[in-house]
Parts: sequence; C-alpha cells; structure tokens
Amino acid sequence: TLKNTRQSAIETAPPVGSCAVIGAGLAGASVAAALARRGWQVTVLDRAEAPAAGASGLPVGLVVPHVSVDDCALSQLSRNGVRLMLQQARSLLMEGRDWSPSGVLERATDDQRNTAQDTWHPDGAWLKPAQLVRAWLGQPGVSFMGKADVRQLRPRDGAWDLLDAQARVLCRAERVVLANA
Repeated sequence: TLKNTRQSAIETAPPVGSCAVIGAGLAGASVAAALARRGWQVTVLDRAEAPAAGASGLPVGLVVPHVSVDDCALSQLSRNGVRLMLQQARSLLMEGRDWSPSGVLERATDDQRNTAQDTWHPDGAWLKPAQLVRAWLGQPGVSFMGKADVRQLRPRDGAWDLLDAQARVLCRAERVVLANA
C-alpha cells in the first residue's frame, strides 16, 4: 500500500512555488532543504536572531536507530532515517569536527538490567545539530529571516501573508510549514 499511497501523492503534489517555513531548528531546516532541492523557493522564519536557537542548538546529538525485537515499522523507519541523516552529514559536514560515524553504545537503564542488555549501534554517529541546520539553510533556494516573530497567518489571493505582532507582513508564500514546536 505504501507504493500506491506514494504514487497518488506524487500525482497530486502541488506545483513548485514559494514556501515559508516557521521554525529554524532541525525540523524546519530539513524541510526547507528538501523543498529547495525540488525547486521551491523557501523562506525560513524564526523569532530568534540565529538558527538552531532552541533544542537544535545543543552541542551534540546522537544518530541512533530504534531497535525492537519484532523489527516493527518504527524500527524500520528509524533505520532509514539514520541512513539518510548519515548521508546528509557526509555531504554537508566536516567529519571529525562537525560529526563522526563513531558508533553508539546504548546503555540499558538500571530498571531494564534484568531483561535488557547494552546495545552497540555500529551505524550510529554523533553530530553537531546547529552545524547541520546551518548547512541546510545555506543551500540554494533557501533564505533565513531571523528576529521574525510570526503571530498570524492571513490568506490573501491564493497565498499566505505571515504577519508580526504589529500586523506587518514579514513574508508572503503560497505554502506554509509550521515547524516551531
């Protein structure tokens, strides 16, 4: 069913145009980069002055798949996510400085010790999330607007105006993605 679902989604995809993404963390930056690779002109807005100002600004993050005994859909999806994340790290970040395919040891917690064991993830890695966010936002077709506190979305003539607290238009786009939570 996934192939049928994907095919129908491709057939009904909106035409390439402009998109505003609210939120300049990992989620917003990754969406912006993916859209830009497909030809969209993307403006990423964030109330902070610089990207990755929230949790995506942590010094280091781990890239590790979810593991389950039955290899459930979540485990399969997370393995694909790890593969794609490592692909992005290899192409956009400096190995040893911004990321490393070091493998990751997942320690069982004290309350899991009697049933669970530590797990070594050879395909795991560490990376600096803010560096990845900056690399995604630096791709062609993506522009960043800091200190842009979007307070309201207003439809107008088939597009959206993104307004600040004084009802001034910060940006106008045909589509809007909310990645600010």
